[in-house]
Amino acid sequence: MNVTFNQIITEFNNFATKHKGISSFESKLLTEFTANNYTFPLMWVQTDSIKFKDDQVLFDFKVTFVSLLRNKDNENKILSDTLKLCSDFFSYYNDDEELYGFLMSDEAPAKQVLYKFDDSVIGNEILVTIEVKNERDSNQVPI
Repeated sequence: MNVTFNQIITEFNNFATKHKGISSFESKLLTEFTANNYTFPLMWVQTDSIKFKDDQVLFDFKVTFVSLLRNKDNENKILSDTLKLCSDFFSYYNDDEELYGFLMSDEAPAKQVLYKFDDSVIGNEILVTIEVKNERDSNQVPI
């Protein structure tokens, strides 16, 4: 692989750090989420699947942008703001393989999410596929 899994996650973290609309970033299983450990809006990245295909490795990620749902009055504002964050994320990485070393798929379905933990968080989730070149003729790890 030209770009490693860890480098992709680091790049996503860099995006979250630079974006003025994102307060914190996490990359682990959603089952480990606790709302009281983060500042919001939060960008959460979870690996959905990894596939080897011809000379590529395809990483499927669920990228979730959420904020605290304090009451029903801020629900539409949060949904609107987090949908814009999905759009910013998709636009930032789409079609620029030379700059990042990976290519993001041309389409990325999004959906609204509501998670009830200690507190309720609401937002949007975007499903993206990252394509990375895989040099199959050489061992990545010495054998």
